[in-house]
Amino acid sequence: MSSESTRKTALFIGAHHDEIEVECPILPCKLASKGLRVVIVNPMGGWNWHVIRLKGKGAKEKIRDEALKAAEVLGCEKIIWDYPASVASSDHRPEITRRLAELLMEINPAFVFIHWPYDSHPDHRLISQISYHVLQSARNIVDDPQPELLTEEVFAFQAAIYQTRDFWPDFCVLANEEEMNRVQEALLCFETYGEERERWWRGLQAKSAGWAHLVGDGPAEAYKFIGPHLPIRGLALAEILGDDIRAVTNEHWCFGTDFYNTSVP
Repeated sequence: MSSESTRKTALFIGAHHDEIEVECPILPCKLASKGLRVVIVNPMGGWNWHVIRLKGKGAKEKIRDEALKAAEVLGCEKIIWDYPASVASSDHRPEITRRLAELLMEINPAFVFIHWPYDSHPDHRLISQISYHVLQSARNIVDDPQPELLTEEVFAFQAAIYQTRDFWPDFCVLANEEEMNRVQEALLCFETYGEERERWWRGLQAKSAGWAHLVGDGPAEAYKFIGPHLPIRGLALAEILGDDIRAVTNEHWCFGTDFYNTSVP
């Protein structure tokens, strides 16, 4: 897997410039350490956020550099586009769709990670919708004939706890101490955000500790399988992660029933 001819690529698509490093940095860090090429793309820079505008002249450029550095700490490549947050659904959706299709065909990732479709944040939902559409239709969107898209598996990641609703994962990915140190180092790259970094770190620790209770070890990061096909012979991602991936108990099939009611009438 170390040679360029056989090296697999993982693509993480997060709406905003800080999305992946803040909300799900463990798996990108782990995959990069295992020799995969890991690319993070953020269609919305978020430079129109009032919190960034209030920081004055040059804040956009400084925060962009900090975001690129954070991804580098995790071992990842990073692409940030400049579409504004909050208004992209009406003004820029066709352009984002085309550019994402072109990027997808260019890097042809084996694994793709996108926002959970039921996220409460409108930007997250939009980018999730666009991502899933592009994964199904990229070859029909780009202008030039392209080879077959080789994506094996698509997963949804968890954003902030208060945003990612109705999210019950299929598996968790465990992190070791070294990886958590790198994750914290990546968060600290966002110097312009000041004390906000500490809130991000506490939120990440809360999520990773919570999911750790489900898999008997920790810290952990949660993911849900969403396509494109049921992996009959097993997850390709699991072959890479080995003992660092743990299934989560899934009993959704009996929710809303009296299956556990063993009393005799």
